[in-house]
Amino acid sequence: TFNDVVGMEREKELIRDEFFLDDDDRAFNEYLKIEPKSCILLYGVPGTGKTFFAKAISEELRRYCGVDIPFFSVIGTQLFDSKVGASEKNVQAVFEFCKQFERCVLFIDEIDAIAPDRKKDSGDPTLHSRVTTLLQMMDGFSSSKGTLVIAATNCPYNLDGAVLSRADEMIEIPLPSSEVLYKILNSSIGDKLAPDIDLSALAVHLEQLRYSNRDLQHFIGSIKSSISKDRRLCKARGEGTDYRLFVCTAEMIKQALERHRPTTKQSDLDRIRKFNQESD
Repeated sequence: TFNDVVGMEREKELIRDEFFLDDDDRAFNEYLKIEPKSCILLYGVPGTGKTFFAKAISEELRRYCGVDIPFFSVIGTQLFDSKVGASEKNVQAVFEFCKQFERCVLFIDEIDAIAPDRKKDSGDPTLHSRVTTLLQMMDGFSSSKGTLVIAATNCPYNLDGAVLSRADEMIEIPLPSSEVLYKILNSSIGDKLAPDIDLSALAVHLEQLRYSNRDLQHFIGSIKSSISKDRRLCKARGEGTDYRLFVCTAEMIKQALERHRPTTKQSDLDRIRKFNQESD
């Protein structure tokens, strides 16, 4: 749920206000002839948690509506097929399946794989027809009551402009700040640290390294593995095995940092920043 997503309070509130409508809100929009919003594009560098955020949106929507709302997930590369007409059939099949449900959430990850910018000459003879099919399906899906398309991409600058225009909201999922990193670290290993470990300083250091959420999870996993290994060695020697005595040391942190280098590229951050500037 949104409670499991650390930070991004403004984005959560925006989604609640714009997409979680009660019957009175819907009637008011119909009175003003406002089309219901039904498409969110999540973007950001790899590993920031776009899929996790999409699932949280779906669960929040289910709780808000008080009914079961199916969550269907597909990856753009799964829909793509080099055979003429095959990608179009795949896209159409997914949307037609979802339309059987009064309410549902369709999550399309790596949407740029199925709908890259048609202005760029890729030499792909199926590109125009499959993007057109996707647009037609999205338009038809948006008219359905209580349905939501959530698309995600690491490369919004590679998406077709018409697909971008279908997004009612484009939300960047950024790298975690030091405050977010601290909260996650504290909830995961905060009570398992040696007294000389400064968790705030560690969070600042990880932010400077450009750690993504995925990088952080690998880092935390490495710390826990080191603590577990320490305990196993003690047990093998027949020493005390009170698990509360086993903590994360500075050496374990050093080793975890060496094992798990940040995966975020500065070039990717620069391209996202340029996309944001051009979209303003």
